[in-house]
Amino acid sequence: MPVKTIQAFVIMPLLLLWLSVLNAHAQDRTSKFEVGVHYSALRVTEKSDKDSGVGARFTYNLNDYVAVEAEGTEFPEGREGGTNNEVQGLFGVRAGKRFKHYGVFAKARPGLVTFHKLGSAEVPNVFNHPETRFAMDVGGIVEFYPNKHTALRVDVGDTMIHYRPGDFFYQRLDEPMPVHNQFSHNLQIIVGFAFRF
Repeated sequence: MPVKTIQAFVIMPLLLLWLSVLNAHAQDRTSKFEVGVHYSALRVTEKSDKDSGVGARFTYNLNDYVAVEAEGTEFPEGREGGTNNEVQGLFGVRAGKRFKHYGVFAKARPGLVTFHKLGSAEVPNVFNHPETRFAMDVGGIVEFYPNKHTALRVDVGDTMIHYRPGDFFYQRLDEPMPVHNQFSHNLQIIVGFAFRF
């Protein structure tokens, strides 16, 4: 057998072994799953109001750079004697760079927001009738990793909400606030903690 063929038989398995070790080491650095809780502050521009709430997030890390995640937040502060203000559900992608102790990411997450105090011309004279609208959350994320199994996270983003013609909020029962922009921009800040496994 030629010397070059013998070298190939020796070098190729060693190269494959080395690559598999590197791959295993890379997989050790990034936990595949994250489950977290968070506090959220949302400025709803169309009703000139600031809402705060709590929620949960599930993240699946595809690799060090890209993850998919689902997040739900409830804003419980009621208006006009109601029980809830709004509920938000988002699902989308986070992409960026992860370092040893921190990560910097961009996010794009479409979803839905249900308002309990949003009136609609489609359902006139009904108070506390939930209305659901499309939302899109776009922004940035900074994560800090105190250790391998925990993460602290801060999100800052624009939660864009698409209203329908004739939508209005209740400032008081007898004073509706019409929605002026059917596509509204709303600042949202989220601070959370996650377990990584």
